[in-house]
Amino acid sequence: MASIVDHKRTVLLITLYIFVGIIAGVGAIIFQQLLSLLNIFLIEGTAGYTQITIVSGIRRFDLPWSQPLFRPWLLPLIAGAGGLITGLIVYRFAPEAAGHGTDEVIHAYHHEQGRIRLRVSVVKLVGSAITIGSGGSGGKEGPIAQIGAGFGSFICSRIPYYSEYRREIMLAGMAAGIAAIFRAPLAGAIFAAEILHSDMRYNGKVLIPAVIASTVAYGVYALYFGFDPVLSIPEFTYQLSLLHLIPFTLLALMSAFGAFVFVRVFYGTRDFFQTLRLKPYLKPAIGGVLTGLVALWFSPAFGEGSFHMQQMINGNVPLLGMLLLVFLKMLTTSFSIGSGGSGGIFGPSLMIGAALGGVVGGAYLHLMPSSQIPLVVFVLLGMVGFFAGAANAPMSTVIIISEMTRTFNLMVPFLWVAMFGYIFCQRWNIYENQVVLKRHILDAIDPAESQKSFAGLTVGEAMSTSFVSVTENTSVAEADDVFTRNPTELLPVTDEATGRLTGMLEHRMVLQHLHQGGDEDLPVRELTQISPDAVYEDETLLKALRRLEYLRRPALPVLRSDGSERLAGILRKEVFQRKRSQDWSLYLATERIRTNIDASDRDSVIGELCKLAESGTPGFTALQIQAAVLNREQQLTTALGRGVAFPHARLPGLKRPVIVLARCLKGIDWSANDGKRVRLIFLVLTPEEDSSMQVQIARGIVGLIREEHLRSELLRSARPEVMMSRIKDALSVLDSDGDQGADA
Repeated sequence: MASIVDHKRTVLLITLYIFVGIIAGVGAIIFQQLLSLLNIFLIEGTAGYTQITIVSGIRRFDLPWSQPLFRPWLLPLIAGAGGLITGLIVYRFAPEAAGHGTDEVIHAYHHEQGRIRLRVSVVKLVGSAITIGSGGSGGKEGPIAQIGAGFGSFICSRIPYYSEYRREIMLAGMAAGIAAIFRAPLAGAIFAAEILHSDMRYNGKVLIPAVIASTVAYGVYALYFGFDPVLSIPEFTYQLSLLHLIPFTLLALMSAFGAFVFVRVFYGTRDFFQTLRLKPYLKPAIGGVLTGLVALWFSPAFGEGSFHMQQMINGNVPLLGMLLLVFLKMLTTSFSIGSGGSGGIFGPSLMIGAALGGVVGGAYLHLMPSSQIPLVVFVLLGMVGFFAGAANAPMSTVIIISEMTRTFNLMVPFLWVAMFGYIFCQRWNIYENQVVLKRHILDAIDPAESQKSFAGLTVGEAMSTSFVSVTENTSVAEADDVFTRNPTELLPVTDEATGRLTGMLEHRMVLQHLHQGGDEDLPVRELTQISPDAVYEDETLLKALRRLEYLRRPALPVLRSDGSERLAGILRKEVFQRKRSQDWSLYLATERIRTNIDASDRDSVIGELCKLAESGTPGFTALQIQAAVLNREQQLTTALGRGVAFPHARLPGLKRPVIVLARCLKGIDWSANDGKRVRLIFLVLTPEEDSSMQVQIARGIVGLIREEHLRSELLRSARPEVMMSRIKDALSVLDSDGDQGADA
């Protein structure tokens, strides 16, 4: 019966994947036809500008009037009018349709459980077609990604059976849209799995639905527009040489730098427009006018850019023209999309990368005229290196350029340039909703990195003092009764006279002895086979965790550190199990955040924080809290490194944990292992009765402060409300990331 149910679910899911692919393919056809229609009637038919690529399918549009001569003065007017209409539509019906689309899909995955309103997809389709069709510098990937993702999300929201698959189906819709519009079915699937994170972690669960939906969408789209590649590559002969990796590496470094500049220019322009005190719908109009003004002087920076990208591939653009394109295309894209217009950034990124590759290749061939590397190779490599760096998506970039151009023979140099472009641009990303890198991508992953919080806690703080034990002379029958009444598989065995630990008794040994008809009155010392491996209460929790992992045991006895070897408690492995990151933030309130602590030493800072904590700890005075915290500081440093410390204490009778956060105006010496002075301080007070709470809070803080950009933001934040908002946003991403890892 279970097999029938599984087959039924499989068939239903595959049917959904195919349906999403069909919808995405049809959506891509409608979008492309609408875009072509607007380009023909507005750009060609009104302004007389012919340097655009019209994608023709079964239905081709023709001008009902004679094409006029080029009238460049109309470009700012047309682009401005297009921006105004887009602004009116977007900000009236679906404000989230503004921007470049793909980032909104990433946001929906991480923060909205894959929910995208269907209205957003429709508005995105119309708004992006108007923006790009009227000459705005935008790409097709953003709108088509949001269109496909939106339809996938809508289907799962309407049919309850599919609701639990919403996030994966949303990504499958995005993959299908990209696969169709760029005729790159494999790249669409890989892109959807790779684009969520900036550290090359792939959501493997999405690959199956994405591949199926992408294949179907590609087939539907190609039936209408044909199976030819998006970009036509002239015939060339090229043989890879190891020496060629030298100029290719230089190109990759230039691409990474170019991507960094583009990200800064784009978001700098976006932030500037956001500060303008104007009606939101007017801002895309201003962006369109500015784009048109740039085009008055240099028209290749106008529009989506496929025509001029093809010209660069054909070798028809001079070196100076490509150099101008690098910078002016950044400006027009920032004006068109950063102002609040609707469109993607993939197409403009490829154009900028192609121009950059052409500049580097042209310069190299001028210096090395005998080189056997065709200029077209540099142009294609520039496209790969630039977008791999800007999007932090090297593998999908390699595949999508290979499929768009059918140049699979360049796979090796593509991979080389993509990796170097990504490595040197990993901290700057055009998709700001990606989960950011927690460390340099080339750093070895330290398995203890996520356990760093345990180095600042002692075993005594995490052990349970509520436990049962037996003596060596306890009978097997009595021990079995103790096991029955207590949910444990291990019992400490102690010497009756001295109280010293002699071993650990396993429940399975007791049951085996009794089932075999053994003597019920036999002393348990005869069955105690596990050596008395133990930890001391003053050891670090990190050392204890490593001992647990090495011994593969669920618990360890804890001995007193006074030399008596007497049993002090039990350290259970459940203490180390990770909980949701957001749980601990519930104990942090805005009124217990200080952004301007001016103190010169550790004790003074702790005194200030304890005064703030007093309001949340009824029954305890600030002096009592300070005494407990300073007493703990004498045992082991609470500095976590990276300029962060978490002084803490366990208070008997405390009803709930209390956290105080402070930013010091100057660094405090906290005896940190990395030598850094502390400026961010989390004071943590937990109930003495809950030994695991302190561990979980410390772990959550460590997971948070790993994010370098967040530490910088907290140090720059001038108001407690801003610090609280930054922390909650970061924790929501960490939890989404953790949930995905658990699912995988």
